[in-house]
Formats: sequence, structure tokens, C-alpha cells
Amino acid sequence: MRDINIKFFIGLSLLLVIIRLLFISNTLLINDEAYYAIYARHLAWGYVDHGPKIAYLINFLLLFGRTALQFVGGHNTNVSSKIILYYFGKKYFNSQTGVLLSLSLTAKCFFIQIQL
Repeated sequence: MRDINIKFFIGLSLLLVIIRLLFISNTLLINDEAYYAIYARHLAWGYVDHGPKIAYLINFLLLFGRTALQFVGGHNTNVSSKIILYYFGKKYFNSQTGVLLSLSLTAKCFFIQIQL
């Protein structure tokens, strides 16, 4: 039973990642992303309204070319957060808790994007 749940979780997560990538690839940059691109060019230890992580991530992704896909870095951090949440829940509780934690973050991010 648990193997079926894990396979379902992985399949659902991959499907949602693909949907999210399709959604990202068909949208234009919005004001926030343009703002991120500007302050990623002028790196600092911190900014008035943001921490430096996103600026450093965007600047690192500029090594691969200056395209709209450089902003997929936020997507990658989201995927890594889901993986970390899964292993956290699995280690301290059980694998079902890990699946629920990860899927709750997936659902939260999916509905926030639809709301835009």
C-alpha cells in the first residue's frame, strides 16, 4: 500500500511540475520579475524589501543565458522545498506525513499562481 502511495505522490508531483513549467513558459514577465532582474545585476548583502537569495539565484542563472527561463530558479527552489518537506515528514513522522506536507506546498503554490 505504501509503495502505491509513494508512486502516486511522485507521479502527481511530476505532473504538477510539468503543468507549472508549461504555465511559466507561456507567461510574460511581470513587474516583480523585472524588479528582480534589475537588482540581480547589482548584488548586495540585502535589500530594503527582500533578502539577497533571489538576486544571487537569478545572477547565477544568468550564466546560462539571458532569457525568461532564468526566472525558473524560483521554481527549482520550490521543487527542492517539496523534496525537503517530504524527507522531513518521513524522518520525524512517517512517509504519509511527508507526502501530505509536500503535496500541501504543491497545492498552495498552484492555487496562488492561478489566483494571479
